[in-house]
Order: sequence, then structure tokens, then C-alpha cells
Amino acid sequence: MVLGLGALVGLASACAEAPPIAHRATVPDGSFAARARAYERGAGVPRDYRDAAEIYRTACDGGAAAACDELLHAQLASRGVTFDQPAIHGFARRRCDAHQALYPCLIATLLENDEHAHVAAVAAVYAALRADPAVCNAAAPGPCYAALLADQLSLVDSVDLPARPRDDEVRACAADIVDACVALVQRAARQDANAAESFLPPLPADPSATASSAVVVEARHRLQRACDAGDADACAAAPDRAPIPAAQLCAAFDYGACAELGCHGDDAAAALARRNGVTEHRCATAAER
Repeated sequence: MVLGLGALVGLASACAEAPPIAHRATVPDGSFAARARAYERGAGVPRDYRDAAEIYRTACDGGAAAACDELLHAQLASRGVTFDQPAIHGFARRRCDAHQALYPCLIATLLENDEHAHVAAVAAVYAALRADPAVCNAAAPGPCYAALLADQLSLVDSVDLPARPRDDEVRACAADIVDACVALVQRAARQDANAAESFLPPLPADPSATASSAVVVEARHRLQRACDAGDADACAAAPDRAPIPAAQLCAAFDYGACAELGCHGDDAAAALARRNGVTEHRCATAAER
């Protein structure tokens, strides 16, 4: 899930006092990322975002920086983790102060409403991408998440910042960072002023397509493959795939999906969402879909 400033402000306004759900994942063998992804996608195990978040939390406690970024991402998305803005801010601030990690620093300054510090954090993200394009990759997704979030903030357009590498999304999508592929496809859809519908036309088979078209086509193919593997965000964004039903996602403890169900009259789902810090503020977003 790609979260912009508006989404974060909305989440902040929805914060409620709710204790986190105690849950311990029994995980299959493999790296923490592969194990967590299996639970996120329901690949060989039931889809369960709580189990995925627990894997990230355990790996983060063990010193895996990428797991900490993934846990922060899950917290912001309210997937498997109670949304608690003070806790999220504290976690991001501690990670930023201790490690100067790009994603936590960006989130911490955003939640603090410190424009000067936030601009500096965005500048650090772009400077890091310029200095080392490989810093954004699947093994360390935090810089990718930071770059994608920074791009969505209108603040970036009004300040003097280092030039952003324009191909960082392409590299991230090629590394199967789903958020980057989503961003590429959504931007292409917005820029297609001649499209009669809000979705893209069928995938072209012409190998002589322009470079930009080829990039979008590849992003769409990657989203299709990720959706087929069970990724909910890929399914929501892939023009040629159906979204995973909100009821299935809520059953897997995606509390945003539970809130969406609440918008349509599911009182039990709405109550579960509220207990985990997410309220019907998402109804307006759901109505736009």
C-alpha cells in the first residue's frame, strides 16, 4: 500500500486507544521476508496479516533493519497491527535517531508536522538515491517506500530539493516492490488524458512500443504476477485482475478492509476495525472506488 500525506493525516485523525492483539505466529521455514510474505499472500498458509506482522516484529527485534521497515509499513497500513499513532511515531523516531534510516525518519518528521525536518528528510531520501541507485531494492525496501511516499507529498514541489532520480520507481518495480509497480501504473493512468475510462487499454503486444510504454506494460505484468501470487495491493491495482474481496482481507486482519466493510453496513467488521484504531473515516475513500 502506498500512503500519501492525505492518507496519513486521515489515519492520524482515526487513532483510537486500543490495545494491540497478542498473537504469536507459528511460521514455516525460510527467511523472515519469505515467511512473512507467505502469510500476507496466503501462499501455502492461510492469509494472516497478524502472523506476518509478528514475523517482522521478531526479526526487527533481532536486528533486521528491513524487517523494521516492513513492520512500520504494516503499522501505517493497519494490517495485522493495531493503528496507534503515538506508538508508530515513537517507533519511527527511535529508528530514525538510532540509525538515520530513510523511511522511519520521513514518517517521524511527517507525524511531527515539522516542515523543516521533513524537507530535510525528503532531501536525504533523494540524495541517497542519487548517490547509490541500488539502495532501493527488494532486500531493503525502506528507501523504496520512502521515495514513493516522498513523491506523493505536495510539499516536495514547493521547496528546493536535490534532483530525484527519475528511474528509481522503475528499478524498484523491477525488483518486485509492488508499491513501485502500483505507482507506475497509476501515474500512467492519470497521464492518459485521451483515455475514455479510468483503466488502461489492453496490454499491447507490439515490441516496438516506446520506452515509457514498455515500462508501464512491464509494471502491469509484474502486478498481474504478484496478484496471481496473492498480493492484495497488486490485485487492487492490476487493470486485468479482480481485487481480493474486502471480507477476505478483513478475515485476515486487514483492519482497513474491515472499516471498508463497516462503510457498507457490516457492524461486526466496523467494530473490529474500531477496536484496532481504524474508523469509518475510510468510507469516503471506499465510495470513490
